Amino acid sequence: MHFSNDSLINAIYQNVKKGIQTTFDSECYGSCLILIYCGIDAMSYLDMPQQQIEVDKKDFIRWAQNYLSPKLSNEITQITGEELYNARCALVHTYGLESRGTKGGSARIIGYMVGGNGPIQYNPRINKSLVMLPLEKLKEAFFKSIDEFLMKSYADLNKRYVVQTRVETLAKVIHLENIPRS
Repeated sequence: MHFSNDSLINAIYQNVKKGIQTTFDSECYGSCLILIYCGIDAMSYLDMPQQQIEVDKKDFIRWAQNYLSPKLSNEITQITGEELYNARCALVHTYGLESRGTKGGSARIIGYMVGGNGPIQYNPRINKSLVMLPLEKLKEAFFKSIDEFLMKSYADLNKRYVVQTRVETLAKVIHLENIPRS
């Protein structure tokens, strides 16, 4: 894999986005979903307050609500940051669709569709606790959300420093050439 000298390109574009796109193109849809949710975790890490050192649930929900949720809405429904967090937990922990939040009724179940970039499907008369999300729509919305977040963060001098420092940390983890060999 080619690595740029730019940590932002390495961490975000050559790894987060490329990994998601590669799994999507290879029709590894479960892996693609997991990488999207892990990517949201990474963006939440970049966005957390400067003095904070670990990402938690509220950071994920805040980032998803601010950047991703607005892109996952239509005239019928909006997928919330909390619903995305519950979908992440369900998928990452059990490779399923249900989490504590969906079982408890605080979030709808997010199901996924493959094959086109059609609209989000939600009909509360049929099932008020299920929303169907086209995987391609989620992927494209996440990519646009990353770009929006980075442009906004780099435009703010204080935020830029924090984000760039954390991006460099991500790039070091990913850049295999920095790992000592035994």
